[in-house]
Amino acid sequence: LVEIPDEVLRISNLTKLSIRSNKIKTVPIGVGDLVNLQSFYAENNNIVSITPLIWQLTSLSAIGLSKNNMRSIPPEFGLFSIQKLRHLGLDDCKYLHSPPSEIVLQE
Repeated sequence: LVEIPDEVLRISNLTKLSIRSNKIKTVPIGVGDLVNLQSFYAENNNIVSITPLIWQLTSLSAIGLSKNNMRSIPPEFGLFSIQKLRHLGLDDCKYLHSPPSEIVLQE
């Protein structure tokens, strides 16, 4: 796959989306419409950008973005509180040099 099919983005009751090991470059705005999404796994793609709307999905508990080509995490991450988020995988993102300040735990 080189993009997430529109048909998938129309499944309103979707709770888990796994698009691992493809050639996807962007996570489109339509992902923000998947209001019941609890797990999003997109490891090992060519992702360079993700829609900021993903951070508004309050049911998300796991986001896997490891082994992609992102240079940054959208700054909007810090504006939304994903209370259920327990896993944010960013390992081996070779262009992401340090944890984004928006996601570093502030005590």
